[in-house]
Amino acid sequence: MEEIGKLLRETRVSKNISLEEVCNELRIQEKYIVAIENGDRDAFVAEVYCRTFMRSYATFLGLNAEEILKKYTESVGGDTKKNRPRLIDIPDAYRDNRSFFVKERKFFRRIGNN
Repeated sequence: MEEIGKLLRETRVSKNISLEEVCNELRIQEKYIVAIENGDRDAFVAEVYCRTFMRSYATFLGLNAEEILKKYTESVGGDTKKNRPRLIDIPDAYRDNRSFFVKERKFFRRIGNN
């Protein structure tokens, strides 16, 4: 990802575009543009934001966004999903029958079956 960030930064600088202009035009916070340019995936809450912002940034600079995203996927080894807990990974403390979450889930299943 660092190579892609370097390419984006060099393209922006060669076109005499400031970070402020990019942020104002794309309506993306500066910290995310800087993170893309520095190759920092951890700055993003979810992978989808990284890819979406990268696509917008590349398009804004006049680059082929699909090619950039293809290189990005290759650079991260195809692992574009971070190891984050999924919604179904409920701690054991919430798995008993007295839990609010279990009761609600049963309630909504009953409604759906009618």
